[in-house]
Amino acid sequence: MEPLSQLAYPDADRPCAVLVSLQPELTRAIVEGLASRVRLVECGEADRYPTCGAILDHRPALCFIDVGSGAEGLVLAHEVAAADVPVAAIHLNNYSDLILRSFRCGAREFLFAPIAPTELIEAFERLLCTPHANPTTAPGKIWTVMPAKPSYGATTISCSLAVRLRQATQRPVLLADMDPLLGSVSFSLKLKSAFSFIDVVNHGSQIDQDLWKKIIVPHESVDVLLGPEIPRFETPSSSGVPSFLQFVRSNYGAVILDSPGPLSDWHLSLARSADEVLLITTNELAAVHATLRAIQLLENAGAERSRLRLIVNRYEKDNGLAREAIETALKLDVFWTLPNDYVPVQKSVLDGKVVPSNCKLGCAMDELVLRLAGVTKTSRKRWSPSLPSFFSRKAG
Repeated sequence: MEPLSQLAYPDADRPCAVLVSLQPELTRAIVEGLASRVRLVECGEADRYPTCGAILDHRPALCFIDVGSGAEGLVLAHEVAAADVPVAAIHLNNYSDLILRSFRCGAREFLFAPIAPTELIEAFERLLCTPHANPTTAPGKIWTVMPAKPSYGATTISCSLAVRLRQATQRPVLLADMDPLLGSVSFSLKLKSAFSFIDVVNHGSQIDQDLWKKIIVPHESVDVLLGPEIPRFETPSSSGVPSFLQFVRSNYGAVILDSPGPLSDWHLSLARSADEVLLITTNELAAVHATLRAIQLLENAGAERSRLRLIVNRYEKDNGLAREAIETALKLDVFWTLPNDYVPVQKSVLDGKVVPSNCKLGCAMDELVLRLAGVTKTSRKRWSPSLPSFFSRKAG
């Protein structure tokens, strides 16, 4: 079969591509590169973005959107992508933060000036071959689980959430240990691999399905990407992060990134690129102080407060700060509390399994997953240790 770039498109059969660009340099590159391959429609005005409805009126097969220097272009990319139109983000520069935010908003490609004709055509072909989204293939959601400081139980929470999300949503789930030093997921779940997330991130755009199958290890129907077997102080190259995140979004319904905390620019970038950050703390005074500093670091790094979900682990109502006091001190609502349940946690670690549902902590984990995933549970008389028996998809 001939590649798309070598096919001749009769005028009537050319796919429609909408171009939204505020920069003449970007406009010229797209127009000249795709003139013989698409019916190109320039939408909007020189200094103003069009509405999503105006773009969809042209019934485009794909769309190129200049994501600019503000939020308006990213918002438009998100709206168009949500309408099941493949989107390529374009920009004058290749800022890593902007690339991550573009992918998080649903863009499938990112092109920056000077846009080479071959790169443009390759991106065009991939976009044109993009299957339409459906409830089981729509891009996945990324949660970064981050303790305000180590030892607050974030890895236990990450492992439990990953297994429960797989059972609740019936979509593929990835659990990724993003700690190059401690790598607690392998210890908690009794797993081993010759590869780690560092190998994947450093491969960047070279990630493919064959390589991926060799790197991940399965655990209770969840794909697990482990940390390095030998502790490493250095963090991976940031250049491969956008490709890595785009890859996992495209292949998983949910992604849990287990992070050791806001310890470096690398870990802050994981929080910035996530859809939601599950910020883990406890109700001790020192923990709240650490959490306040962590919030400041996250916000300074570009992780909006609106995407922070504060989870108080090992919560004891009669011992330590009350929920209301924590919210007042941090100026952030408590999203969820998880009870202190020492014995089941220790047993689960010894067994290499997640905390079961027939204990206090397991019950609270089940309810947390319901809220995060937007699913409902069927009515029942009592808690059961079997998750699939009461999870169901949310209607509508």
